[in-house]
Amino acid sequence: MKKHIIYTVVALFGIMATSCNSDLLEIRQKGVVDENSYYSTDEDAFAAITVVYATWKGTWYNDFFIKNLISDDACCGGGGRGDNANYEQMNEYRFAPNNTTISGPYSQYYQIIYYSNVLLSKFSVGQSAAIDRCIAEAKTARAWAHTQLTMLWGTPPIVDHVFEGSSEYQQPNSTPAEMWAFIINDLSEAAAVLPSKKSMEDRTATRLTKEAALAFMGKAQVMSGDYSGARTTLKKVIDSGLYGLVDGATLEKLFSSSDNEWSREAIFESNTIYSAANVWANYSLFHLMLGWRSTDLKGMPSQTYSVGWGFFNPKEDFVQAFLKHEGNSARFNAYVKDWETAVEMGAGGLAKTYLYGCVGYLDWKWHSDPKDVPADGYGFVYNGNPRWMRYAEVLLLYAEACAQTGDDGSGLAALNAIQNRAGAPTTGLSMENVKTEKRFEMWLEGTRFIDLVRWGDVKSSSLPDQGAYIPLFKGFNSDGSYNIDRTTYKNASYGFQTGRSELLPFPEAEIISNQKLTQNPGWGGVVLEDAK
Repeated sequence: MKKHIIYTVVALFGIMATSCNSDLLEIRQKGVVDENSYYSTDEDAFAAITVVYATWKGTWYNDFFIKNLISDDACCGGGGRGDNANYEQMNEYRFAPNNTTISGPYSQYYQIIYYSNVLLSKFSVGQSAAIDRCIAEAKTARAWAHTQLTMLWGTPPIVDHVFEGSSEYQQPNSTPAEMWAFIINDLSEAAAVLPSKKSMEDRTATRLTKEAALAFMGKAQVMSGDYSGARTTLKKVIDSGLYGLVDGATLEKLFSSSDNEWSREAIFESNTIYSAANVWANYSLFHLMLGWRSTDLKGMPSQTYSVGWGFFNPKEDFVQAFLKHEGNSARFNAYVKDWETAVEMGAGGLAKTYLYGCVGYLDWKWHSDPKDVPADGYGFVYNGNPRWMRYAEVLLLYAEACAQTGDDGSGLAALNAIQNRAGAPTTGLSMENVKTEKRFEMWLEGTRFIDLVRWGDVKSSSLPDQGAYIPLFKGFNSDGSYNIDRTTYKNASYGFQTGRSELLPFPEAEIISNQKLTQNPGWGGVVLEDAK
């Protein structure tokens, strides 16, 4: 017994002696890099900006869905009622602040901002040309993310640095004036540093360029109502001579094939690279969601991937307005397929009773080229590039700025360039003509809802009635017309509500955790309403 006591005392003295020598306890952790010494070289800066680019790319799916679901561009669609309840609620205006379709992109935009701020906090301008470029890219990414937050939520908090403690997470709402000034300043500083791509046909410019920053800046100026500033900024992109419109024949595959990635029309895309050693890095459901509902058809066209889930079918009023505007144009055929054409292309006919959320017209703009869905990804990998800004949008934003400030002929030339490529009638320059052209050219590119709200045109759109019924396409009537069931699925509550729907609600979790954040008008106490 005494031996055990003696041994214990000796052991305790040994521990005490060891604890006095702190160097013996400071064992360097394996497999990690010290943050204090890591952010120092050009290579470190490039690694940091790569994280920003990757995070930006990762927002594509949620960014696309939230902006297009709340527009009057398309029906939610899918395989049937309840296929995706969150998306149905968004599309039919039955959503509440707890809908994850809202919280997902909100969080992702701030992730871009966080990683951008990490880089900006670790590096300083003047360390090297390479680091200066990474700083400019981080400012562009941070500005882009703040832009999305502002367009959708109106007064989100500005986050211009990495928070040091939990108390900093209690951030108040911004004001639109503060936010737009912050965004435009970031983009102005970035554009002064970023290089341009080499030529119009240069397809290696896979990083942000001067003109990309200017395009985002011009868009922010239009959104903020600074049309004079936007006109000057966007003219720099046009006058660079580095961008142009693809021809009408190419338009059909501009969005759907890797053959047309980083084309002359691409202002900025996220670069997707296939690697057999890392196939699942490009995991995606995007091509499946946008593909025609293959289980409800007798076949699928050879020009597109053979499996699809049938979301985002063109709305009836959109199709009719499109046809009235330009008939069987190159743009209409590139973006939309009617039922007769779809059958001839390989759909064959209806395999079931109906196509849900469909009026007999199908999206073709975002169809997926089969070669971009690799076999070793088992249908869940898509190698297409997310598109963030293209030259056509620059021209339309510029035409709008000119229509608002007085045109010297260059605004009309920008508008006519879009119309001529589309095969649409050419017109004079006016806000109404710009609005019409933008509705069709930018269909399913996330601009429509934001435009309708800022133009004050919601009441003249179909948004107030959106979700009143969900159409079912059942083929042909005896007279050859389309058989559309508009009565089976209806909602008692639906549609855009003035005074509430202009802005999305801040996610429920954000309101709970951030006591300084004020909810947007009309969303306090809103609960989810079930379909009737």
